[in-house]
Amino acid sequence: MVALDDVAVGFDAISVVLAAQGAASFDPANPPEGYSLCHNGHCHSDSGALVDYEDIALEMAGGSGGARVVVGLDTEPQILSAVASPVAPTPCEPSPCEVPLGELAGIELNISSIRLRGTVFDTLSGDARRLPEEGYAVDLDLPLTTALTAEIQGSIGPGAPVELNLAVDFQLPPALLDDIDFGAAPPADEDAWKQALNEALVDHAALNTTTTRSND
Repeated sequence: MVALDDVAVGFDAISVVLAAQGAASFDPANPPEGYSLCHNGHCHSDSGALVDYEDIALEMAGGSGGARVVVGLDTEPQILSAVASPVAPTPCEPSPCEVPLGELAGIELNISSIRLRGTVFDTLSGDARRLPEEGYAVDLDLPLTTALTAEIQGSIGPGAPVELNLAVDFQLPPALLDDIDFGAAPPADEDAWKQALNEALVDHAALNTTTTRSND
């Protein structure tokens, strides 16, 4: 069981990705070059990493010839009142984003930092207990380079305004620390924590988007 007392997440940019002309659709049964063994929502890349279907689809859509509009965000971390509470890193304020003509493919939200303070408690007791009775203290303030993606659809072209309003909700997952075995081998140093949290965010974080044009 994890009791978090302080949670804050920093964001540095949101990218709007337009599809390259003639971009193919992602088919897990026929993955693009560099990927194989697609199952359970991810593929194995040649680098050895597990990559989500959504990330591969966005990579294909925004490949050669695809445009990318990058919008910088306030680097001040946003404090979450609870793990499951969403925060909204709103881009393009006060005006809508100016987007080139083309087919919308997706967005990419870059997480630049995370702050976690709390305690992990063992749910077992007696001889089966793996952690001290007072729990395992977590006190982290780490820089990250985590990119979360979500697909979006729509066209920017003749008869459709190039100004795009984006609403993005990010939700830190309740399962953020579930994959870490604190009773056996919790991350030993800052780099190990960065890797564990990066993987947990990519696997579990929720990113919801809404797009409208200026006259919608």
